[in-house]
Amino acid sequence: MTIDVAIVGAGPAGLAAAARCARLGLAATLFDEQSAPGGSLLAEPGGAPRARALAADAQAAGVTLVADATAIAYYPEDLLDDAPGESARGGAPGLLAVTTPGALARGSAPQDALPDA
Repeated sequence: MTIDVAIVGAGPAGLAAAARCARLGLAATLFDEQSAPGGSLLAEPGGAPRARALAADAQAAGVTLVADATAIAYYPEDLLDDAPGESARGGAPGLLAVTTPGALARGSAPQDALPDA
């Protein structure tokens, strides 16, 4: 499986971003911890039909949706000491690991790739 863009979170923004990426010709894969896409829409009255429509649009665009996934991000500033004068740097994660339930069942979860803190 080729993934050009991995998006974590199948709420409204994640679904829209994944659909746009797929329409631009990128192999977009969308990971979410829930069993159904939609995120916050699923908690809103009347939001479920909108969530289903966004998910259908993303899938029609060619997005691969992976449900029941776990994402773990490691940020370099998490390892900084709290010494006076040090400041945390923001930015992109140094490592983003996404685990699907099948990987956990096989014992191949990526936590071994995380640095020791």
